[in-house]
Amino acid sequence: MSVFSRPPRPDDPVATAEQMRAVDARAIGAFGVPGAVLMESAGRACAERLERLAAEGRIAREALVLCGPGNNGGDGLVIARTLRALGWGTVDALFTADLEPRARFGDDLALQLSIAEALGASPLPCVGAQGVDAAAERSARIAAAGGVVVDALFGTGLARPLEGALAALVEAVAASGAAVFAIDVPSGLDADTGEVLGTALPARFTTTLAGLKPGLFTGRGPKLVGELEIAEIGIPPACLAHLPRLQDRRAPR
Repeated sequence: MSVFSRPPRPDDPVATAEQMRAVDARAIGAFGVPGAVLMESAGRACAERLERLAAEGRIAREALVLCGPGNNGGDGLVIARTLRALGWGTVDALFTADLEPRARFGDDLALQLSIAEALGASPLPCVGAQGVDAAAERSARIAAAGGVVVDALFGTGLARPLEGALAALVEAVAASGAAVFAIDVPSGLDADTGEVLGTALPARFTTTLAGLKPGLFTGRGPKLVGELEIAEIGIPPACLAHLPRLQDRRAPR
């Protein structure tokens, strides 16, 4: 078992989306851990689990990484880069926004976009109806190959119901039948309440980052997260010490 990603334990911290933002801010501001380091650690922990699943024969080494325009998307870009370095076959990345102007993205995501560009592996913009068609076509290919779709769309950052092209994209990927690997929480799932915000992308595997989220265990959460693990991404323990702990042993498996 990896030391970076493992099944939940009763003593694991549980944090709302707002609490996790405060934890990240303290790790960066009080302890000097750069946000870019946390993003790199999160992506590599997820990639390590994906490689483990492939080594176990549970997925093929083919991936489609769906990246949103926030930190979850930056994690996805790290995953795509790492899987390519590990020698996976096809690793496509789709980005649900135009790539420019770069200044409208957070610094850590902008850095990952610059790295991808330097490597000649910039994600393909996936916007509007054409983006939905591209995601549906690539998801169907991944499903046929037995590979995995990485859900790096929203994570805990989603605050309103999915609608329009984004909702259609999520529904197209779900309809493809491909195995889905969610980062932090499945897209469309409220991280605090377990409610579905419009529509959601059911995952076969979920790796949540640093702390468990209440919505993984309540409401629709247990039916959407699949096999759940928690990843250690370099948050100092002092930043997590004040959080409540998981006592319910019926965590999704």
